[in-house]
Amino acid sequence: MAECPPDLAEAAVDACLRRSVLRAEGASLAFRHPLDRRTALARVPGPRAARLSLRAARVLHRTGDGPVPLLDLARLYAAAGHVREGEQGDEEGQGGTGAVLGSLGIAYTRLAFAHWETGDLPQAHAALAEADRTFSDLLDHDPLLWWSMSSDVGLVQTIRGALLTTEGRPEEALEGAAVVVANARQMAELSPALHGRDLAHSLSMQSRYLWEAGRRAEAVGALLEALHLYRQLAEVSPGDRDALPGRIDEAADRLIALDRHTEAVALVEEVLALQRERLAVLGPEPEEAGEAAFTAVHKARHYLRARRGADRLPWGTPAEIDAEAERLVRAADPAGLWHLLRAVPAPDAVRIAHRHGPEHWAPPEDGPGRAAALRLAARSRRPHAVDRAARIAGARAVWRLPRTRGPGAPEPASFAPGQQPVMAWETYRTRNQRGHGPHATRIDVYDLAGRSLLWSADHVGAGTDPVVCLGPDAVLALRAGSLWAQADLVLYRPGGRTEFLSSDPTLMDARMFATAEGFVVLPRGASVALVAERDRPLREVRLADLGLVHGCTTYAVDPTGQRVLLAGDDRLVLTDAGLRPVSARGGWRLPEGHGPVDAAVFLSPDEVVTSASNGGVWLFDQEADRILLTAMSDAPRMDRLFTVPAWRVLGGRAAGEETVHTFDSVDLAPVPLPRPLAGHSGRGPRTVTASPGGRYVVHGAEVHDLGLPLSFAGRLVASLTPADRAALATFLDGGGATPSAVGELLRLVRDLASAA
Repeated sequence: MAECPPDLAEAAVDACLRRSVLRAEGASLAFRHPLDRRTALARVPGPRAARLSLRAARVLHRTGDGPVPLLDLARLYAAAGHVREGEQGDEEGQGGTGAVLGSLGIAYTRLAFAHWETGDLPQAHAALAEADRTFSDLLDHDPLLWWSMSSDVGLVQTIRGALLTTEGRPEEALEGAAVVVANARQMAELSPALHGRDLAHSLSMQSRYLWEAGRRAEAVGALLEALHLYRQLAEVSPGDRDALPGRIDEAADRLIALDRHTEAVALVEEVLALQRERLAVLGPEPEEAGEAAFTAVHKARHYLRARRGADRLPWGTPAEIDAEAERLVRAADPAGLWHLLRAVPAPDAVRIAHRHGPEHWAPPEDGPGRAAALRLAARSRRPHAVDRAARIAGARAVWRLPRTRGPGAPEPASFAPGQQPVMAWETYRTRNQRGHGPHATRIDVYDLAGRSLLWSADHVGAGTDPVVCLGPDAVLALRAGSLWAQADLVLYRPGGRTEFLSSDPTLMDARMFATAEGFVVLPRGASVALVAERDRPLREVRLADLGLVHGCTTYAVDPTGQRVLLAGDDRLVLTDAGLRPVSARGGWRLPEGHGPVDAAVFLSPDEVVTSASNGGVWLFDQEADRILLTAMSDAPRMDRLFTVPAWRVLGGRAAGEETVHTFDSVDLAPVPLPRPLAGHSGRGPRTVTASPGGRYVVHGAEVHDLGLPLSFAGRLVASLTPADRAALATFLDGGGATPSAVGELLRLVRDLASAA
């Protein structure tokens, strides 16, 4: 209508408003629907439409107090066919002037950056003012060229924002950042492929200024929006893909600073996965990039372990659990209390549910977990009765070994490798049964699943080291030889059979352990180890070839029996069951201050805990071809380390004492003895032995079977694995839980475990 007489234009506008083709937006007009605009423009001849679009663009970018409407300008210039003032004058000359202005603006921007780096802030501000003036002239002279240089224009504000933040003026920096983000948003809407990166960078910049200004939540919101864009860019750009882990890590750090750990954990896990992919590409001997990736992996694993450790409350004491329940009630957090009830042992859940009514914790009626909630809410389920049923069930999950002979040996229990339910139990023969001196013992081999004695053998030991159970049909032992200071390496078999393997004075007080493939013998002070693998003869392995020049101080075998840890004075070596190194590096030097290893235990094939001669417990994770220290805790020197995953506990006996110390097996924080070990008196056992994988725990003459569904009555519901839940369902379906109170309690455990 710009070329119509005023009266005709006014009448046309009124008609369009009445027919809802146009709508009023303040002092301006707009088409109600994009199709209306397209239809109207389609009826205007091409040259005239281009001329009108150009006039509208010029008016638009020279008027208004708000940000430049880049998206509308771009559409108008596109409709004008990129017509410039040069159509009415010297186009080449106009274009040349615009190019000069653009180059001059970039030069001033670089000069400002140089002054900033040298600390000359006044000169930096002056250069930025010139850059602003130059780009403003370019906007008046050639809006389309200015539009194409929007990234350079935005860089001026980025540098100014950094200067203002350095000077303690983040609020002023935010004003410029808001303009840059608004412009970048319009540009990205027009062409995401070309300008998505500019928008991501501007949001990241704005986030930093918001953070400096103390507007932390807004800062994280802007950074997460930028991160969403960076993820999209990483899918198509190798450079953005390489930079993505660092950008995610920055967002995670911001969330951690705000204690938003649930969101942070997800981002840290993403960083860990990306860095592992990078390490896999870089290979076994990465250079600088690989070192940075390992550092990032170490940081991520350390944080994730700390977060898992912080979630220990369900494993706490009844008083700690009750205090947390009270806090959640006061905070009016029914979801949090319901989560707690589904994690703690069932007797604790019943006690809390009766203390605080369902209105404080029950899930929605149409939500998951309704069956468990109804069982908890039943007033017929009294806490004292539930405690009694739990004790009954727990007692039935404990087997007391028959002591028909003498007292137990110093280390009486030896479990078969690879989580076989077989144990050798060694006891001293009574005085009138010995006949062969003070080292006469009896070896009983038990089937733990069936709670039955398989076979027995008489033994006269060489020294006091324990025997080694290899399976249901073999026990390895050092027998007193026919000559003084001579030891025989023998295998005891069912039916009274004995197999002679070797004899040598160096075997006196040798250390032995079972593997999934056979066994290993470490003569004390010797430079070799004897290795037996399935259906193969004994062979020697030189410890020096493993990097243990000064011998081996201790060892550990993982729950599968396939991986072995050997420790020297200052080194750790991981091998397979045949003592072949699993790492091309051979081994790893212990951290400074650790000292020689007194004892070690595997938490998993990739996690090992050591007790150091200088004190303390240290947790190492294997990552690619390295080990990473991810947790440590003060502790006395200990031996006989054990771990029980179902109790989330790691423990050991203090050297020279008859005291068991226990720690959280996730972050090594000191924790009280598990309730089944503490007993009614609160005094713990003097020694504890756990089977590979931790299903069977022996103290005194008691064997706790933590894989038996009856033991689940007192276990944390959160500790039940999918295999545990399947075993519980099978047990209940078979009617194995009697009396009825125990069955009801186990059904409650099942429902709590299955509640999503």
